[in-house]
Amino acid sequence: MIWLCQFAAGPSFALKIPTFLNYFCCLGLASLRFKRGLAVFGGVLAVIFYAIMWAYFQIHYQIIYGTNIEHTMTAKVNWHYLVFQLVYLVVFSFLTYIAAINVRRLVELRARESEETAKARERAMIAASVAHEIKNPLEGIYGAAQLLQEEAKGNPRFVAMILADTRRLNDVVQEFLSFSRQFSVKPVTTDLVDVVKGFCHRQSDIHSGIPLDFSSSVVNRSVYSDPEGICQILLNLVQNAWRYQGNDAVRVRLEAHDDVAEIWIEDDGAGVPEEQRDKLFEPFFTTSTTGTGLGLATSRKIARELGGDLYYEPLNPGSRFVLVVRSYQTSEVVV
Repeated sequence: MIWLCQFAAGPSFALKIPTFLNYFCCLGLASLRFKRGLAVFGGVLAVIFYAIMWAYFQIHYQIIYGTNIEHTMTAKVNWHYLVFQLVYLVVFSFLTYIAAINVRRLVELRARESEETAKARERAMIAASVAHEIKNPLEGIYGAAQLLQEEAKGNPRFVAMILADTRRLNDVVQEFLSFSRQFSVKPVTTDLVDVVKGFCHRQSDIHSGIPLDFSSSVVNRSVYSDPEGICQILLNLVQNAWRYQGNDAVRVRLEAHDDVAEIWIEDDGAGVPEEQRDKLFEPFFTTSTTGTGLGLATSRKIARELGGDLYYEPLNPGSRFVLVVRSYQTSEVVV
């Protein structure tokens, strides 16, 4: 109706104020969420319709062209204005097309993330069920082997083998249980520099023959988080680094930014092949012959439950795991 009123005032006014094209643009934007093809179609239709209308009016009504001032004050039309209108509509159609592609990618990405989350939850449930079924008889076997050892009954070498394998299997069961359980966050206000430095000193005392170098870009960094959770992540990362580092020192460095702190764990080992990096944090994926593939998955799970993250960066040579630490966010007001 608006466009008909404009046309009744004169064909030039229908070209000057193409109100109906705005409806095509709005249709494109509104359709972007539901019908991406219709969103692009709306913009393309606006371009085609405006070009046809301009050509039709030019042939049948002999549009009179003038300057910008005449375009504003009289019935004359500035042809630059018409060209700009077409260019704007073409740009809008192109941007709508790009937005449609991005929307499709976003929907597919969310679908994949949802599927991966469901699979991870299913694997965690299976792991927890199997671990619980194994744990009780495993403790019984370990207790019986200890009694045989204390009473000097049976072959000592075989009893020692039973105890060693039972302990190793118990460690595997504990990894399964840690992965399947939700980490109980106990945040406190603490100095992150003291937490990481203390962890490095304790590990150096326990493993005196394995070097562990600590450095920090700041003297102190207050953070509201769970120190035990951070140390649990660091322990797994440092043990992995030691496994591939050899006799050289593993480097632990703390970098502080505006609202984020990063803890780097670096080694000079062989690194992770490029084709395996995307699977590095997947449960049950491991490059070791003795690991279960749950250490890094559990570490990232804890890091994200603390409000941070964990990711991998390749070095030349070596590897760097970056633990991102943020203050833990809760719905309660911390006094």
